[in-house]
Formats: sequence, structure tokens, C-alpha cells
Amino acid sequence: MSDLTRREFIKMTSEAALALAATGNSDNEFIPHWEKYSVGNRQTMELNSKGCVCHKDLNTKNLNGLRYVYES
Repeated sequence: MSDLTRREFIKMTSEAALALAATGNSDNEFIPHWEKYSVGNRQTMELNSKGCVCHKDLNTKNLNGLRYVYES
């Protein structure tokens, strides 16, 4: 997938925030379904210039690795 334009990224994130505020669920046409977070399902959604990726049980070690990749 190619990099999203700034406008596409803003649309993706703002629609998720608006849906979350209105319904308590971020699902919308611009992002994949994001399951409700629970102790048994620690799904995390990563929003970046490539789009959205859902991670199952993204722990701190993995998150720090992602920060290194995107901040480099």
C-alpha cells in the first residue's frame, strides 16, 4: 500500500474519532473493524501513513519497536 496523503490520514482519524464520540465505537468506512478491548482481547489499532493495522495483544516491547521504526 502506498502512503496515505495528509488529507486521507486526517479523514481516517477524524472519522474514527467522530464515530467513537457518537457511538462509543470507532467503526467507520475508512478503517477496519476494531473489536472491543477486554482482558481476553487486547486488540490495538495502529494508525499510520500506510493506513490501519490491527494487532492482537500488542505489548509494550512490540510498541517500543514500532516507535523506533516510525520515528527513525
